[in-house]
Amino acid sequence: MDHSEEHVQDYKDIFKSRLTLDGEAIKSDAPMEEEEFNFANEEVDDSYCGSCYGAEEKSGQCCNTCEAVRKAYLAKGWSIRSIDSFEQCQKEGYSGKILQKKE
Repeated sequence: MDHSEEHVQDYKDIFKSRLTLDGEAIKSDAPMEEEEFNFANEEVDDSYCGSCYGAEEKSGQCCNTCEAVRKAYLAKGWSIRSIDSFEQCQKEGYSGKILQKKE
């Protein structure tokens, strides 16, 4: 839906960007360092069972990575409001990776 509340279809190359109050795009001054994304490679205790945040297909299912949580939500047909609300995605720096790819 556009600003006049008309439904518009077939848009391509649309992306979201954070803006200042003046409408200027906010760009990160410092690029993210590679070390910030290595949390997923840390050794995890064998007994760790990450939450699927209610999207489990069966009882006792574990979602130990951001990708596993995302797949569980997709399988349920649920939308993800904030990727940073998942512990696994925070540890992996998932939202930072997405922002870095857009720049």
